[in-house]
Amino acid sequence: VLFQIRDLLDKNPPISPKIKVFGFDDSTVAAVKKMDLPLSWWALMFQSLAKQKPKAILIDKIFDRQYPKADVEKFRKIMAAVDVPLTTVGFISDKKIPLRKVLGDHHQTHRIETFGLTPQSKNPQVVPEFFYGANEMLAPSVDRIGHAVYPGDGSIKAFYRTDAETMVPHWCFTVAEQLGLTAAGFFVDGFPVPLDSQNNLQLNISPREKYSERTYSLLPVLARMNKKKPISVVNEGDYVVILPAYYTGNTDFKRTPMGVMPGGFAMVSLLNSVVTQQWITPFKWPFVLSLLAWLLACLVGYSFTPKPFLVVFSSTSLGFVLTVVVAFVYFNCIVSWVLPLLSFNLSAILCFGQKTYLQNLQRALFEKELEMTSVVQESM
Repeated sequence: VLFQIRDLLDKNPPISPKIKVFGFDDSTVAAVKKMDLPLSWWALMFQSLAKQKPKAILIDKIFDRQYPKADVEKFRKIMAAVDVPLTTVGFISDKKIPLRKVLGDHHQTHRIETFGLTPQSKNPQVVPEFFYGANEMLAPSVDRIGHAVYPGDGSIKAFYRTDAETMVPHWCFTVAEQLGLTAAGFFVDGFPVPLDSQNNLQLNISPREKYSERTYSLLPVLARMNKKKPISVVNEGDYVVILPAYYTGNTDFKRTPMGVMPGGFAMVSLLNSVVTQQWITPFKWPFVLSLLAWLLACLVGYSFTPKPFLVVFSSTSLGFVLTVVVAFVYFNCIVSWVLPLLSFNLSAILCFGQKTYLQNLQRALFEKELEMTSVVQESM
C-alpha cells in the first residue's frame, strides 16, 4: 500500500542514469532464432561493452551448462583481454544437489576477509548451505559471482555465510569497492545499509514501467558488435546490466511490492540503491511504538466523554496513518503500522467501554440509593 501511495504522489526513487539495462527480448529471440546465445557471442558482447569502459558488467545468468571445450577455450581467451569486472549470478541451496559441483573458493569476493571479518567472527552466524554458480571451466574467467536469491516478499538477504571462511554477497553488492560488516552495521563503500536482524533489506522498488522504459534491446548491441561499432549508449563509469530472460514466455517473474514483474527488475532496483544510496530504513523499535500506542489509548479512553472521545480517537488514528505515509514517502522510513494501530484502537475502545460501564454502574447504584432514601423518608 505504501509503495502504491508513493507512486500516486510521483515520489518513486529516480533510477541512476549510470545504470544501463539490456534485455534479451522478443525481437532478439526472433532475430537469433534462439533463447540463448552461443558462449563465444556472450564473450564478444562483453568485450564490445568493455570498450566503453563501464565500471562493471552484470549479467543475470549462471553459466553452469557443460559447454563444448572449444567454446570454453574461446570464451576464456576473449575474456582474458577484457579489463572490466564481469559479475554473474549463483544460487544458494540448503541441500547438496546431485551431479552438480559446489562453487569453489577461487573468488576473492567470497572470502570473509572481504567484509573485514575473520573466520573466528561469530556474527553473522554460519548457516551451512551450498552455493552454485558458473561451472569450473568458466568460473575462472568470471571476476565476481554473487547470489541472486529473491523469495518474492519484497526483501533480499544481503549475504549468506555458508561456512566459517565464506560470505556470499548479493549480486549487486559485488560492484562496490569496499564491503564492511561491523558491530555498527553493514557498510557499502562507507555508507550504511539498513538490515534487519536476519540480514535482510527492503527493496526500494519502483513500478515496472519505470524499468521497462530504461531497458534497451540486446538486438542493436549484437548488430553493432558484428559491425565492430561502439555501443554508444554505454558511457565510461556506467553499470551495465544484462537480463537474458527478458523475452515473453520465460518463468523469471517475481512478486514485488509493486506487483509482478521480471525478476531482473528487482535486482536492478537493488543495484540502484547501491549506486545512489537510496535505502528504505525500517523503524527499529516497533514494540516500543506499540507500547506508546497502548499508553496513549489508555489516556484517551479514560479521559474523554463520548463526543470528544470519538473526535480524538478518529484524529489520532488518522494522524498515525498519515505519519506512517509521510515517513515512507518523504523519508524512506518504513514503519510497522498494523500492530501499533491495532493496539491503539482496541485499547482505546476497551478503556472507553470500561470507563463508560463503570460510570453507568455508579450512576445506577447512586440512583438506587436515592430511591431507597426516598422510600424510607416516605415511610416515616
